[in-house]
Amino acid sequence: FPVTIHEEWRPVPDFEGFYSVSSMGRVRSERRVVKEKRQHPLWKEKNYTIKERILKLSRDNSEKGYYRVSLSRNSKAMAIHVHRLVAWAFIGPQPKGIEVRHLNGNGMDNRLENIAYGTKSQNMQDSIKHGTFPLGERRPGAVLTKEIAIEIAQAGFKGIPISDVAKTFSVSKTIVGQIWRGENWQRFTGIEKPIRHGRKYFWIKDSEMNILKDITIHVFE
Repeated sequence: FPVTIHEEWRPVPDFEGFYSVSSMGRVRSERRVVKEKRQHPLWKEKNYTIKERILKLSRDNSEKGYYRVSLSRNSKAMAIHVHRLVAWAFIGPQPKGIEVRHLNGNGMDNRLENIAYGTKSQNMQDSIKHGTFPLGERRPGAVLTKEIAIEIAQAGFKGIPISDVAKTFSVSKTIVGQIWRGENWQRFTGIEKPIRHGRKYFWIKDSEMNILKDITIHVFE
């Protein structure tokens, strides 16, 4: 991201005098004088200067590939995500249970204007809004497609026994039950309340299911 005249630098909390972070998401090692460790008691102590420099960023192994940087102090190094540094320095301490949000959905854009604190739910809604949340078969370990999930939901609306549905689609009854309860694939199946068998059924016509199927698939593809 281009650097502008509006770039502001602030010390990284707990690393004051060592590192600073900017409102543009850059991290800088500060110029400082460091005492060289003596390898022998008779050796004379020496000081050397660490020059100011912009640190190189790396990306983590997550699906979004967030930028992180390695900070070192007292011979101990740690990798910290850049969006956290920006939030800590410019917004303030991160409350317990609160996450750092990327408002525009771009996890590599660590400008201050794109960073905010929020709940896990808000962070998830941001991801869904910007199409970066792993819905449906994009989830790690997913064994179904949205089309099959909709067919499983349709079978439930028709009152087909859960064991028969599980056998037909070669999945466990647990997975079928999660779909019928609206716990998984709800954004594609439209199930907002559990499908109950025995006392009450929720019926839906094939034509209505096809309309739902067309809408959900095209919106989220």
